[in-house]
Amino acid sequence: MSVTVFQDNVSHDNAGGFFLVRTATGRLADAVIRYNISRNDHYRSIETCSGTFDTVRAHNNTIYIGEGISQTVINENTTNKHNITFTNGIVNIRSTAHRSAATPCCC
Repeated sequence: MSVTVFQDNVSHDNAGGFFLVRTATGRLADAVIRYNISRNDHYRSIETCSGTFDTVRAHNNTIYIGEGISQTVINENTTNKHNITFTNGIVNIRSTAHRSAATPCCC
């Protein structure tokens, strides 16, 4: 079995955000998103989209939202069932313009 690992990355000032979890029509299983930093990314930090996710773990990530940044930290953009966990993350919000910490959505 293979494991998908996304780690030790720095993202900053991106218009679309930090991380998109998506498989188009397939299934993502046994994936890890860890030890990453998102700084002043806009719109959303992490978004889940189409596809199916089994045992996806996001842990020990740090998100900085600076002054004037409007962002949803976790945005769910699908009605598909997911097995995804978020643990031991740090979210540092300095902005008064942020939108929300989590937004469930079905498109």
